[in-house]
Amino acid sequence: MTDGCCLVADGRWLTGGRLLSAGSIISHIFADLLHVGWTKSTFHVVAILAIAVLVVIAGTLLRQKTDAAFPYVDSATTFAAIWATFLVARKVLENWWYWLIIDSMSIAIYWSRELELTALLFVVYVIMIPFGLAHWTRSYRSAPQVGPA
Repeated sequence: MTDGCCLVADGRWLTGGRLLSAGSIISHIFADLLHVGWTKSTFHVVAILAIAVLVVIAGTLLRQKTDAAFPYVDSATTFAAIWATFLVARKVLENWWYWLIIDSMSIAIYWSRELELTALLFVVYVIMIPFGLAHWTRSYRSAPQVGPA
């Protein structure tokens, strides 16, 4: 017996009793096509320099045009998170180290702004990082090795 599938009015698919968005369907299709990999250190150096330039520009604009409490730190976590998300989508192993830094900075920001529950959420994320890193490392070691991207 096969699972039924039907399109629901809001554009999502109902399959096996759960709703899937188009993005979820695409990620399920392509999830197995990418293997966990790593990149050359020069790749990260260039990315970090680009993030730093964006942080200076955005942080300066935020400092001048808004009353943001931490314009540069906010900019750093934002641009680094965008980059880390790209690395996650590409299954780059080093993404976990970016998230460790981003989430640690976020804990400090949220705690200082008296957003303790949000800070605690990021503590949970930091606690999860070693588990994700270990899982991805095992996956990397068990896959055919092709070298850095």
